[in-house]
Amino acid sequence: MSIDLIRALKSDDPKDVEHFCRIWFEQAGESFGQVIPRALSGSRAAAFSYVGTWKELKDSILHSLHEAEPDLVLEVGGGWLVADAKHWPSRGSGMLLDAEALEAPFSTWILVTDSVGIGACAALVQKVREITPGFHPVVLNVNALPHWELSEVEIRAFRRNVSAAFNESDPPLERIRNVFELSLTQLGDLFGVTRQAVTQWFEAGVPEDRLAKVATVAAIADLFDYRLRSERIPGVVRREAPAYGGITALDMIRQGKQDDLLRIARQSFEWSVPA
Repeated sequence: MSIDLIRALKSDDPKDVEHFCRIWFEQAGESFGQVIPRALSGSRAAAFSYVGTWKELKDSILHSLHEAEPDLVLEVGGGWLVADAKHWPSRGSGMLLDAEALEAPFSTWILVTDSVGIGACAALVQKVREITPGFHPVVLNVNALPHWELSEVEIRAFRRNVSAAFNESDPPLERIRNVFELSLTQLGDLFGVTRQAVTQWFEAGVPEDRLAKVATVAAIADLFDYRLRSERIPGVVRREAPAYGGITALDMIRQGKQDDLLRIARQSFEWSVPA
C-alpha cells in the first residue's frame, strides 16, 4: 500500500486524504469530475461511467489495505470485504461503500477539496475509514453542503441510474430502444446510421463521436419513463407537438435537436405530475 494511501486512511489531517485523491485523480480519475455533473443532470450513460470508476477506486483501496492489513480486509470470491466485529467478511461493507456513491456528490468533501472528482474520492476514503475496525473518520471543520442547482426529477433520475448501474441494468442504447419501443432499424435511424451499424454498437460499444448524443437521448428516455406510464411513451414520442415546432420528439432527435428536446421536456414536466 502506498504511503499516500496509508496517510489518507490513518491521518487526522483532511489534507492527507485530499493529497491521496489528488494523486489518484491526476493518474486515473480525471474523467470522474466530468461525469458526475452529467450523471446528476440525468445522463444514464454518465451514471454508468461514474459507477464503473467508483468500483475501480473502491477495489483498489480495499486491495491495497488488504495487502497492508490482511485481517481487516478479506478476499471473498475475487472481491474485497471489510471484516466485521467477529473478524468475518462483512457483506454489508460492500453495500455501504456502494451506497456512498449516491451521497458522495453531495458530500462536504466537495467543498473541502474544491473539486467534484477529488471530493467524491475523499468521501469514499472517509467511508472506508468509518467502517474499518481500528480506523476513524476525519473530522472536518466545514459545516456546509456543496451547491447544486438540481430539480427533484434530476435527483430521482440520478439515484435511479446509479442504482441501475450497480445492479448492472440495461445499458443506454438498450434503454432507449425499450422505452421508445424501437426496432433496430428505427434505433439506427434515430442516430443516422444503418441497422447493421447500430447492431455493432451493442457489440463493440458506441463510437466516441456518438456518446454525447446517446447519453442525452438516454436521459430523455429516463425522464419520459419516470414522468409517464410506460404504455403511453411510444405514442407520445411519435406525436407531433407545438412545443417541438410541429414535429415529433423522435424527429427532433433525428434532426440533432436532442438537447432542445431534453430542455423542453424538463420544463414541461416540472409543472406536471406523473401521468
